Amino acid sequence: DVWRRLCDRGWLPRLAPRFPVLAPLASTVPPLTAPAWTSIATGLNPGRHGVLDFWTRPSPGQPARLIGNSTTRTFWEVASAQGFGVGIFNYPLSYPPRPVNGFWVSGMNTPRGVADLATPAALAAALSDFAPDIAVETTGRRDLRRHLADRVVFLRELIDLQAAHLAAGLRALRQSDPASLSLFVFALTTTDRFLHFFWDCVAGAEESESPPMALMELARAFWLSLDEGVDHWFKTAAPDLELLFSDH
Repeated sequence: DVWRRLCDRGWLPRLAPRFPVLAPLASTVPPLTAPAWTSIATGLNPGRHGVLDFWTRPSPGQPARLIGNSTTRTFWEVASAQGFGVGIFNYPLSYPPRPVNGFWVSGMNTPRGVADLATPAALAAALSDFAPDIAVETTGRRDLRRHLADRVVFLRELIDLQAAHLAAGLRALRQSDPASLSLFVFALTTTDRFLHFFWDCVAGAEESESPPMALMELARAFWLSLDEGVDHWFKTAAPDLELLFSDH
């Protein structure tokens, strides 16, 4: 539904033709980000992979800690073990990345300031300026829906963050030789941030008041930037098959 809205607005001119077939896909139970991304990666439901939230508390009174990699093998590790070259970029809850036949860059829930957010080590060094999108960074911004000036600032920050992610993903692809990859998996969590805080920019007139023009122009810039950057990824990777999915 969201994809169709964006296409109807002309905000995805390059990507819209790439996905002519759309269908609803049920999420996990519960339909939340952390268990859903882990289920996509492992093929297991939350009852089997055990991830239900972004944090876990080992015992009462202990500080909460971020949940990282599931102990279950991901579908790209299965492919890697069979000899296929794989590239994984910015995948949520996948820290620390394990060695694969290709590269793996972890995403959301990667602790701040770690040096091992990517494998191989040479790629981690090349991406020293890459900052994964961390869920806790936006939890204090819930009042943004009420203040236009703050919303404009935050949307500009999202556009800059997305540009950095698009550039870093391209560097990871090129450093690993795209022709050697049979599987390329990437996540852009900036779209999640957009739809949490700027839903009114894609909502219908019956669902929300029309946002100010200044916000709509930035919203358009956000999606056109994504459209151009992801299309560049696809052309660099030269994929035979493209799949698009969301966590919830």
